[in-house]
This record gives sequence, C-alpha cells and structure tokens, in this order.
Amino acid sequence: MKIPKIVTETAEKHGLNGVSFVGEYNGARVFIEKGVTDEDGFPVPTGLPVLILLKDGKTEVISGLKALELLDRFE
Repeated sequence: MKIPKIVTETAEKHGLNGVSFVGEYNGARVFIEKGVTDEDGFPVPTGLPVLILLKDGKTEVISGLKALELLDRFE
C-alpha cells in the first residue's frame, strides 16, 4: 500500500523515519512507525509504539499505552 503524503508528513513531523500500514479501525486507516534510525542508519530505541490514524483526510497520533491497547485489536 502506498502511504498517503499526509501520513508521511505527520510521521516526519514527529521524528519518525517511516510508517507501515496496520489495518483499519472505526473507519480510520492505521499506520505504525517502522522505527527510527540515526544519521548512520542504526536503530534508535524508541519505547512504546506510535500509531498514526488517518480518517476524513486528517491524522491523529496515538502513542504509549493507548497505542498498545489499539494494537491488541488487530490480533
């Protein structure tokens, strides 16, 4: 799936190098961070997941325990 430009821009704004599509939830497309790498390409520890939801042309960033709870719905 091609990642929409608004999602890519939101990810960059929040310091994420990229995202991948997870699925749909309550009419929103859900994307998860691929991970963050430093300028040399090495992974940087980030902690809890960060999700970006896209619905009606608007993005919402969800992180921490709320993101973990939402990810549980996809299993």
